[in-house]
Amino acid sequence: MKKNVFLFFLALFGFLVTGCQNNESGFPSSDNPTVVVSTKEIYGAPSRKFEIKAALADDLGLKSVEIQIPELSLDKVISFKTDPLLKTYDLSYFFEVPANRGTSESFKIKLVITDVSGNVVNEEINLRLDGEFAPPSITMITPKEGAVILLSTSNEMPVNFVVNDDSGIDYIQVKCEALGIDEMIQLTDSPQSYTFNKTYTLPVTAADYVLTITAKDKFAIPNTGSLNVNIVATNEYPAIYLCDQPKGTNLTTDAVGVPMYFHEKDGQDFEFKYYADKDNKEVYFLGQESDFAPHCFGLNAAGELVDDVTSTAIILPTKGYYKIKVNPNTLKYTVEKYTPTSKVWADVANGLWHDDACTKKTIRKCLWWRNRRCKLGYMECLGSYKTSSSK
Repeated sequence: MKKNVFLFFLALFGFLVTGCQNNESGFPSSDNPTVVVSTKEIYGAPSRKFEIKAALADDLGLKSVEIQIPELSLDKVISFKTDPLLKTYDLSYFFEVPANRGTSESFKIKLVITDVSGNVVNEEINLRLDGEFAPPSITMITPKEGAVILLSTSNEMPVNFVVNDDSGIDYIQVKCEALGIDEMIQLTDSPQSYTFNKTYTLPVTAADYVLTITAKDKFAIPNTGSLNVNIVATNEYPAIYLCDQPKGTNLTTDAVGVPMYFHEKDGQDFEFKYYADKDNKEVYFLGQESDFAPHCFGLNAAGELVDDVTSTAIILPTKGYYKIKVNPNTLKYTVEKYTPTSKVWADVANGLWHDDACTKKTIRKCLWWRNRRCKLGYMECLGSYKTSSSK
């Protein structure tokens, strides 16, 4: 009898000890936590951040998640509060790959999820460092941003651009809602370069249009590039610009500044006041602000004004101030020297200012936008600045 009592208490003690050991957390037993990763393979690159995303859940409550990449010295522990218990968690963790790693390397990302009952679940994600993240590049040949299409000459709109991408191009789309254009080109064999060249017909009524070019690459995680091009279809030029830069110059860079906007306009007669800073200064007239095409007015072999991107420059023979009038419809122009009637506000070469601080500030703006070429009298230069700023 005594032996049976002893065995009973011994068994009870063993049960209690075991029970205490299994419930050290103070929480009852529960099912294992679950983890659903957003992808089983992540692409990264040296010096670039990548994101680890996963949905964690537990029927009772989550305790922690550990993120490990031993080779990259990553060992991050995220602990959760237990009052109240957290049953779900959307993991979003960013990590930057060290700059000294190679693009051919790959690693295992280990996730260790623990719930409040002590259950542990492991999940692995592949990390590759040969990721390609740049969208396809789109280079417009024609039309350029802000291009003017003169309907009185032709209502055709040539569209020519080149798309490049290292991982290969999946498709290209050309779209303009107002013109009913929605052209999708699905490419085979994923070429790294593709040239689009097609001419569209415009309505005869003047209007502004937005042409949207979209390209998608064939990388495992696709990248998309898009470009909007604003186009003006008109029966007459809304503006003409004077340009004193050589052909081929990028007119949109800050170093160059924008071509000069006209001072006066009467119908299609445009007048400029311009300072030539040296003898034999070469100038062109442009029908658009940001490029030499499609409308570039210069001289042909006979010395006549023509609208031709191959034309030669108009030459202003001597240094000084000029009034220049041009009509892009009749292709006539006149050039005459003049003397400014208002006070010259600055001697730029010697850094001398002849007005107060407020005027200096305005003039400096004028200088910037005229690319330090606006050496007219104060009122003329200021008038040009205000005109171009209010376009």
